[in-house]
Amino acid sequence: MKLGIPVADLYSQAGSTASEWNLRLARAWLEDCVANHPLCEQRTTQKLPTRVLDVGSEPCDLVRLHISSEGECGSYATLSHCWGRKHLLMLEKDTESMLKAGIELSQLPNTFRDTILVARALSIKYIWIDSLCIYQDSTEDWRTESTKMGQIYMNCLLNIAATASEDSSGGLFRPRNPLAVKPAQITINAGYSIGKYDFWCWPGFLWDRQVEEGVLNTRGWVFQERLLAPRIVHFSSQLFWDCRMSAACETIPTGRPTPMPSRQKSPYRNFLDTIQLKKAPNLQRTSDTHEPEIEEVYTAWQEIVTTYSNRKFTKDSDILVAISGIAQEIQRGLTNYDQYYVGHWLQNLKKELLWSVGPLTVDTKANFTTSRICPLRAPTWAWASVKGPIHFKQ
Repeated sequence: MKLGIPVADLYSQAGSTASEWNLRLARAWLEDCVANHPLCEQRTTQKLPTRVLDVGSEPCDLVRLHISSEGECGSYATLSHCWGRKHLLMLEKDTESMLKAGIELSQLPNTFRDTILVARALSIKYIWIDSLCIYQDSTEDWRTESTKMGQIYMNCLLNIAATASEDSSGGLFRPRNPLAVKPAQITINAGYSIGKYDFWCWPGFLWDRQVEEGVLNTRGWVFQERLLAPRIVHFSSQLFWDCRMSAACETIPTGRPTPMPSRQKSPYRNFLDTIQLKKAPNLQRTSDTHEPEIEEVYTAWQEIVTTYSNRKFTKDSDILVAISGIAQEIQRGLTNYDQYYVGHWLQNLKKELLWSVGPLTVDTKANFTTSRICPLRAPTWAWASVKGPIHFKQ
C-alpha cells in the first residue's frame, strides 16, 4: 500500500490505539484504498440510509440523528459491534426528539463514542449504528430496515469494527506495549562473500488471533456485515485493515508481500466480489445446460451457510434475515434462473437437502449443540429450522 508515511514514522510509539498516529494510519489506509484500488468501491458518496447520525466536528460535543431526504447522498461509515446485555441508548419513539435535537457524547456508550471520534478523524460526516438508526420499539420499521442492511453495509465508505469488545461499553481503543506491535529485526551474517541480510519477523498467527478469533466475529449479524462491506478497519490490540485488494495491520502497515488470511481469499468472498464488480453477471443457463460457474455459486452458498451456522445469535428468529443481504446479492447473479427460499436455492434443492447437524470436521474435544428453533422460522427440512452448526454432504 502507498501510505505516504515516512519509513521512520511507520511504527507507533504510542501506548494506546487511540493515539493520533493510529488515526493517521487509518486515514492513510482509507485514502490509498479509495485512490488506488480499482477492485474496491471508489465512490466516496452513496445514497444515504433512511437515518444516519451526523457526527459534527471538533470541538462540538453533540451528535444528531439525521433523517435522509429522498435520494440524498453522502459519505457514511457503519459500525459492527456486539450489543451485549448492558442497556443501550436506542432509537425509540420516546427518544426520537432528543436524538434529533442532539445528544452529548458523554451520554453514549464507549464504543459509539469512540466510533464518532474515528469518523471525525477520517472526515466522514455520517455514521450508521443499528440501535440508533432503526426504531427498536417498532416491529414494522425493523422489518423494513433490516432488509436493507446488506445494501447499507455494501454502500458505506468504511466499516468500523469493534472486534475485541464484548459489548458497547468496551470501546474501540486498547492500551498496549508499542514494542509488541513493531516487528522484530534480525540481522544475519551470511559470510564474507555474501554479506549481511536484515529480516523482519512477526507472529504468523497475528491475523487469526486478533481478527478471525475476535469476539465480534462469533456473532451472526457480523458475518454478513463483514462480507458485504467494501473495506473494514478492525480495532483490537492494534489496528487491522481489510479490503478486496489488501490486508494490513500496524505490524505490517504497508501490507504483506503475500496476502494475509483474509475474507477476500475465501471462495464465497471471491464470488460476492464478482457479483458486485460485474453488477449484472451472466450466470443464467438453460435447464439442459451445465455451466461450472453456476455450480460454483451453489458450492459457495453451502460454504457460506456452513460457516454462518457456527455463529451466535441473541434472537434465534434472526437466522434468515441476518444472511438475507448475501442472498440478495447472489439472487442478482441468478436472475431469471433461480429463486431463493428459506435459505435454499430451488434449482439446487435436491443437493441442498443433504445437510446434517454438527460441524464439518468433528473435534472430539469440542462440544457443540444443535437444536430445533422454536417457534419454527422455516420448514423442518430447511437448515434454518435448527440453531447450531450444520454441514452439507458432498
